[in-house]
Amino acid sequence: MDEPRRTAGIDGSGQPVRLGERDGGGHIVGYIDPDGLAWESLIERIVAVQGGRLADALALPYDDPRRDRLMDDVLADVPDELIGDVAEEAACHLWLAHKRRR
Repeated sequence: MDEPRRTAGIDGSGQPVRLGERDGGGHIVGYIDPDGLAWESLIERIVAVQGGRLADALALPYDDPRRDRLMDDVLADVPDELIGDVAEEAACHLWLAHKRRR
């Protein structure tokens, strides 16, 4: 990490928070990303962001030529020990998208 660590940011509800404080959801903020968004941890951010990207790739038609490349790109950015968590997050995204269409 070449950037200086942030100590303040914005939580998911748009409220300003600092490291160590509780966010609007009651979670202790342990990481502020480069965009200033507050997360419980760097792991939470990786799982959430990459899970969303993987869900987007999986939602493409099976024969779409972009699908495999996008999935490979996502998983290349994920530490091995988090691949299962990222896949679970992607499954949740896809399930919620399916429920919204009903």
